[in-house]
Amino acid sequence: MELYSQLQKIWPPMQSLLVGLATILCGVWLAQITWMILDPQPELAAPTIRPASSTSSNAGTNWQQLGSQLSQREFFGDVVVEAAEEPTEVVDAPETNLNLTLQAVMATGEGRGFAVIGERSGSGKVFGVGDDLFGQAALQAVYGDRVIIDRRGQLETLRYEELSSSLLQSVSNSRDDVIQTDSADSFQEALSQANEQVARGGDLASSVQGMVNYVTQRANEDPAAFVQEMGLEATSEGYQVTRRARQLQMVGLRPGDIVTSVNDQPVGNIQSDQALLNQILQTGGELKIQIRRGSRSFTIYQSIPTF
Repeated sequence: MELYSQLQKIWPPMQSLLVGLATILCGVWLAQITWMILDPQPELAAPTIRPASSTSSNAGTNWQQLGSQLSQREFFGDVVVEAAEEPTEVVDAPETNLNLTLQAVMATGEGRGFAVIGERSGSGKVFGVGDDLFGQAALQAVYGDRVIIDRRGQLETLRYEELSSSLLQSVSNSRDDVIQTDSADSFQEALSQANEQVARGGDLASSVQGMVNYVTQRANEDPAAFVQEMGLEATSEGYQVTRRARQLQMVGLRPGDIVTSVNDQPVGNIQSDQALLNQILQTGGELKIQIRRGSRSFTIYQSIPTF
């Protein structure tokens, strides 16, 4: 019963996770996250140029005096020596025992960013630094693999929840009973079939594994058609979201967004990205997804289980 309860909590976020895997062919992303609008870069102020004043007298120009004056002038603005930035201190806080789960983070450096956090019995919500977490604590800092929370003045760490080995083994052993999605003509249809099976009391682990199998099969058989089906266009810069990508827009992406890299590996070559997709599906772990929106770039981190 406990195993079934854990699987019930896994299924909703896994649907969004599989959408991400399908769309960028090498990454996943959790639904219910709000894209952060980054602070604009400060404009650079042009230095004030102060021209040298001419010196003249009835006896003509005093070249020695003029040379001395010119040597003291700053024709290209005052010289400002910028102090080197000190590295951000890593906060070392004990693990929290609050009834919270970390589902996704979007860290922008120096502890800033957003996180999707939920209570054990509910779905996740998006929080920014300083926000109240269900009346239990406040979000203090956001990092790629964890967040720091302030619990009545005491700093504590909230990490991604690790699935127990028995649960992962159960999911792995369920491959023989995987729900077949071979008859589906599209990713949306395959997802609908899996949802119907779960609604009728079908095995959750089999539904998840069936979707993973569908993604792998479609990506390997005809990767170019699969990318087009999801409303993406492969470019020299990565995978660009088009207006046809309705599923992607439901999870926060916008037309024009470009996925530039996954786990620091550039993407956009459909053939070579198949290997990266297969590796992610087999090994799971934490993903680092780089997104570019206009002139701004930001990174999303997402942890996924192994199947």
